[in-house]
Amino acid sequence: MKNYIRQIPVDGRTPPMSDEEFAAVVAQAGDPAMFGDWYTKSVKSSNGAGEGEFTGRISIDLSDYLNAFFPGEIEKRIKAVQEQLPHVPDSETVRKLVTDALTPDGWSSLVRPFSIARIPAWSTYLYRVRPGLHGPEDIKTVGDIWTPPTGTSPGRVNRRGQPILYTSAQYPSVAFRESRAKVGEVVALSCFAITDDLNLLNLDDMSPQGNLNTSQQRKWRQLAKFYRWAFRDSGSDLNSPQHLVPQVLTLDLNMLIPPLVGYGYQSVIVNHHAAINVALDEQKAMDHLRLVGTTVWRIGKPTSMLLASMVPKHPRLTRDTPLVPGNFAWPPDLEVTQRSYQSRA
Repeated sequence: MKNYIRQIPVDGRTPPMSDEEFAAVVAQAGDPAMFGDWYTKSVKSSNGAGEGEFTGRISIDLSDYLNAFFPGEIEKRIKAVQEQLPHVPDSETVRKLVTDALTPDGWSSLVRPFSIARIPAWSTYLYRVRPGLHGPEDIKTVGDIWTPPTGTSPGRVNRRGQPILYTSAQYPSVAFRESRAKVGEVVALSCFAITDDLNLLNLDDMSPQGNLNTSQQRKWRQLAKFYRWAFRDSGSDLNSPQHLVPQVLTLDLNMLIPPLVGYGYQSVIVNHHAAINVALDEQKAMDHLRLVGTTVWRIGKPTSMLLASMVPKHPRLTRDTPLVPGNFAWPPDLEVTQRSYQSRA
């Protein structure tokens, strides 16, 4: 193994993987690895009883990576690639531009650290809005409020035809805003309980390692600023070729190492630190969530009209699970409303 690819202990504790396991992850990701910063591993005792968890940090040593850039070189490279990205026609060109710009001379690839965020089971709820309905009659099964079975539109963390469940955590008002539903439109608002811990790839956390000196931290801040711009601001127009940029950063320059089941990031539409979006792999969502209920609304101003309330006929979450008329208790503490947020300019 290259000497700049190593596990970094957290607070002096033993890293979460053996050298053999770590080498296997590096080999799977490439050389040098583009896999990330945090890894969570469940460990059973020798007699098979009980189970504990350890969160440790693994990484290519960022200090070596950052030292490979001359002073001012990162800023110059980023400026050049930002000027070119608005005119890029396809994901392959985006990937080449970003990789070439952020790969130091003499290295075989860039380094793309990330961290994980965990949402414990039953700690909060996820909300999803399906716009464009004619009325409650459009909602018959879970499949009608789930991801489209075919022809999925591209998003920040999925390409066209790749189904992924986009939700908003804790606040239904964020899900409404994310849906971009207009006044007069009929929408379905669904509430999901989290039945198993969600370990997510945190696309917003760009905290540098603690072992970096002042010069290295300055370089990393420049890279972190570019990554945030590329994921958030370069993809704000869904019809723009630049929407390819967050897809490449998320899908091509990262890996969902188990137990990661999806992505977490702050809403781009709602400018509030608590407005968090959660995008889950479709099958993982089936395994980790339970549908509490679905309500159908006609969007109004200043108030909306409730048209129907539905609950699943049985708890097992599948596309074919029927939704039947019924009331359910909304989670408490939903005092944050759309008026609490401000749209991004």
